[in-house]
Amino acid sequence: MARKRSYDVVRYDVRGTVVWEGQSYGLGDPLPDDVPIEQLEQWWEARQLVRIRNGIIERSPGPPPAQAADFLKRKDPDLLLQIRRFRPTVPVIQEIAAMAKAQGRSQALIEALELCLDCLTDRPVPTS
Repeated sequence: MARKRSYDVVRYDVRGTVVWEGQSYGLGDPLPDDVPIEQLEQWWEARQLVRIRNGIIERSPGPPPAQAADFLKRKDPDLLLQIRRFRPTVPVIQEIAAMAKAQGRSQALIEALELCLDCLTDRPVPTS
């Protein structure tokens, strides 16, 4: 079910469906040994495989969100991680904050977004 090579420090498990040399592989199917590492990494980046390193699952972050609404599709902690990972511009973070307020997202998220904006724009921090 899992794929491991003697010279790899990682293992790849099929997450969705991949096709190699005309053969389709799904969840739990072992991949053939002749699949090059480059192809495995492409599938991982496309989120078709899960990479397991030393027993820890590593999921590909996927492509960067294209617009503010894409960030808001995630739960609050993941949204903040995406902001940290992809470093959107100040106007995008402002839009995310405005949309988060309009959607009634958690106060903690809104405060974290405001803090990001304070740090990025050098706005004075309130003293009270």
